[in-house]
Amino acid sequence: MEQITAHFIGNIPRDNDKLRKIAENLTRGHQYPASAEVAYDPDDSDGSAIAEETYTVEEISDNAIHYSGELSHWNFSRRVQREVNSLATDSGPHESFSDSGNYRAKYLQSSGPTVASVAQCFPPRPVAEFLASIFFRFAQTNYFFIEKDWFSVKLDAVYTQSLGWSSDESPTWCILFMVLGIGTQFVHLDSASTFEDSFDFNPSRNETVEDDVGSKLYKLAAKLVPDVLTIASLESVQACLLLGVYTLPLDTPGLSYTYLGVALRVCIQNGLHRRKPETLLDEHAIEVRKRLWWTVFTLERRICILHGRPLSISRSDMDIEMPIDLPLFRPANFENLRAIIMLTPHLESIASTL
Repeated sequence: MEQITAHFIGNIPRDNDKLRKIAENLTRGHQYPASAEVAYDPDDSDGSAIAEETYTVEEISDNAIHYSGELSHWNFSRRVQREVNSLATDSGPHESFSDSGNYRAKYLQSSGPTVASVAQCFPPRPVAEFLASIFFRFAQTNYFFIEKDWFSVKLDAVYTQSLGWSSDESPTWCILFMVLGIGTQFVHLDSASTFEDSFDFNPSRNETVEDDVGSKLYKLAAKLVPDVLTIASLESVQACLLLGVYTLPLDTPGLSYTYLGVALRVCIQNGLHRRKPETLLDEHAIEVRKRLWWTVFTLERRICILHGRPLSISRSDMDIEMPIDLPLFRPANFENLRAIIMLTPHLESIASTL
């Protein structure tokens, strides 16, 4: 019966509570698409099967977490290792197996000269502050990329020379460059003369000054991508996300699709798609994770739908809650973000009927 049902109407939940809610929605006139998945209600993920799964999260640093699913080889090996250590301890003084905790291949990071060479090309402070203001006014309106206060602190650290040049800082430098790069794409919405006067502007060139500067900033940031991926932190997610946003109007089904796909994978590596135990993170950190996940998930999914690509992750594989409105986040675009999140399932249902 389950196979017949799945064949004709797609996969549906099999627990009574979820089925009861679907029946009630149908009674009220809500229509569910005949697709591979039932439309997802972000505010009601407790009933999903994944909510009952046991998974492991290990904090690596302040902004990096290692996530592993219940049935992963890594989790199985850890359980076996703990059991062996326990037996060895009970039987007497024996040498136990050590837990290396190699969650990131940091030995593959560069030695630092790449970051130093890129950092020396950072634009003058007036230009950086102008482009950053453009970014927060026009680029970050419907999604969440980074916090304005965090960016201001890091930007100030650049000019006070307190931001390091080690490879560990690659995600931060990549974010800084891409915020400015994306800012160049929205300069035309502001006073262009302010931006052009900051450079050797030659109107006879084939490229506008904004495109030229934006391209240079992107190429500098792209040099840091190997270390960004190796570190795989929350800032790595933001760096890949911003790279995808910059290339969105330039190569949507190519580079942008790839960068956002990588950002989604790093999100999963850090467990952003799962409910986070509140004992590990404070309310602010949890909210950052929520907003970042839903931004990456929504942007990547919309590209998949609009360009006929297979969806990268099933909604049944995530149980993260919807973002909530907290006053400490600036700019206050919460309603825009929530609207985009809620509209995406409708886009999925329309795509499945074509």
